[in-house]
Amino acid sequence: MPVLINLAHKELLLQRRDLHGLLLLFAMPCIFILIMSFALSEKMDGRASPLGYLLADEDGSEASASLAAALDAQEGIHRVASPGDDVQSMLERVRGDQVQFLLLIRKDYQQHLAAGELALRLYVAPGTEGVLTQVFSALVREQVMKTHLDKLAELTGGAGNLKAISASLDTVFKTTSLYTTGIGEVTPSSVQQSVPAWLLFAMFFISIPLSTTIVRERSQGTLMRLRSMGVSHSLLLIGKLLPYIMINLLQVAAMLAIGVYLIPALGGGKLEILGSLWALLLVAMASSLAAVSYGLCVAQLAQTLEQATIVAGVFNIIMAAVGGIMVPRYVMPPVMQDLSVFSPMAWGLDGFLEIILRAGDVKDVAPDAMLLTGFAVILLALASVLAKQHEKR
Repeated sequence: MPVLINLAHKELLLQRRDLHGLLLLFAMPCIFILIMSFALSEKMDGRASPLGYLLADEDGSEASASLAAALDAQEGIHRVASPGDDVQSMLERVRGDQVQFLLLIRKDYQQHLAAGELALRLYVAPGTEGVLTQVFSALVREQVMKTHLDKLAELTGGAGNLKAISASLDTVFKTTSLYTTGIGEVTPSSVQQSVPAWLLFAMFFISIPLSTTIVRERSQGTLMRLRSMGVSHSLLLIGKLLPYIMINLLQVAAMLAIGVYLIPALGGGKLEILGSLWALLLVAMASSLAAVSYGLCVAQLAQTLEQATIVAGVFNIIMAAVGGIMVPRYVMPPVMQDLSVFSPMAWGLDGFLEIILRAGDVKDVAPDAMLLTGFAVILLALASVLAKQHEKR
């Protein structure tokens, strides 16, 4: 134990002396979070990828079919295929952010419409931005007005009374967000999207200083001297793991504090953490273990400082791009969405979003934490084997 404490102390001293590196680890993600949170809070002027939605027609009448056909013909949105899915299954897909919206046409749709009763309900995925919900709701309202203008005009006391028709639509069409706080429906802010994404990117970014430190120690003979003093490979690995995991957890605390306190103070939205703090700690620990293990593996694969920096940096960016850090996965084409499941950053992001957007507990995030831990174990084993090969050379 004293040897392990000394090894961890050595790593912390090295990082304390590298003030530029520490500044990069904390300042870079802070800047990203601030920029992206405020940038995404503004309304978008356009959208290249269409909005995806599921349609559940409980009515099955000519009127509901007419509305469905009108929506199918609308540009900018597309109906996601859902053969054999019941309403509950569709809800679960939307709640899991697999699809952005579920439009439910209630039974006796035309009768409800004529009576000014609830006829349509739109369910919104937890991770869908508010402006997209407004756009989709407006499109649905437009098609309802076009396909049932005469009926609505008759209901509200005269053709052409568009103001009264619009008021009637507020009664017959309701929107429900599946992101709830328990005190009412709310829409997740851009902060809920940006903080966990760039926090995770920052955690994996630690692989660069970690890998370069190990390459430098190997070239200077420091690792060989420690081995000659009887320090085992396992102890050396653990001595690297612990201090960098501590730095990662400090990053988590700092980034969450920015979302909870700094961004609201600057006029932005506030980060609401709805789920279990134990679940948050579990995902943070698993993500940190994966990130540090990745850095250890890169250090054993690289021969020079330049190789370590380039390999760690490039693969960080690739994992971030594929894993939904830089571009939300729901706007990616299906092929890219399928590919994203192989990115460790996607697993960590799913875990954080489960807590922040869906009030998840330890059981909910356990699959993502297990994937991250399994990834870490594999890379640690590979790093250990490569370290022993370096020693034999």
